[in-house]
Amino acid sequence: MLDWCYLCGATEKLTRDHIPPSNLFPDPKPTNLITVSCCKSCNEGFSKDDEAFRFWVSTSMFRSGAGEWIWQNKVVPSLFERNRKLAQNARSFLGFRKLAAGGGEIELPALGFPRERVERYMIRITKGLLRHFHPEYDYSQDVFDVKDMLPSPEGIELLRRLTEQLPLYEERGDGVFRFWRGFPQNRPNNGAWIFLFYNGACFFVLHGKNLSELKKGSGPPTT
Repeated sequence: MLDWCYLCGATEKLTRDHIPPSNLFPDPKPTNLITVSCCKSCNEGFSKDDEAFRFWVSTSMFRSGAGEWIWQNKVVPSLFERNRKLAQNARSFLGFRKLAAGGGEIELPALGFPRERVERYMIRITKGLLRHFHPEYDYSQDVFDVKDMLPSPEGIELLRRLTEQLPLYEERGDGVFRFWRGFPQNRPNNGAWIFLFYNGACFFVLHGKNLSELKKGSGPPTT
């Protein structure tokens, strides 16, 4: 069977790409990490995104123990010893985010992340998991819609309701990466995914040939 890059379809100079990137996982890394075929050009092209995203999600005040380990043992040493340019760039995205609390709102310091990089990262993970779990599904013409969910009471309630409708659940690592997925029986060309990193950064991804039809529904698809 001919193998191909899950991102561009190339069949030469193939490597293995971790989905999600292995740099998110503390040592020792799990033995069940997911890999898919990826050409060398695509694989190397995402290295800066991988490091920047790990930096971003590990700053969450709600991060798990695994996220704390990554922050203390990987991100902080990198900022001060190896990658000061990344630290300088991060300063331009420092700000505050309002969260609901106790019937009012509080402002917490937050590190932003360019929207286009978030979308690129999430779409890449979605395609990789589609390639791994649903190799028969052709996503080459799909449109992807990425939304983030705030770690607020409203966001947690929304996550609870969404995950009830997406019963296919797996995780990799202890407190690193959890994900839910589903395809509707009446709309097999659409799918929905929820990605949770370090228990503190959550994203909802819709994809399909006709997203407008999927968005008309009352909620995400069930299997």
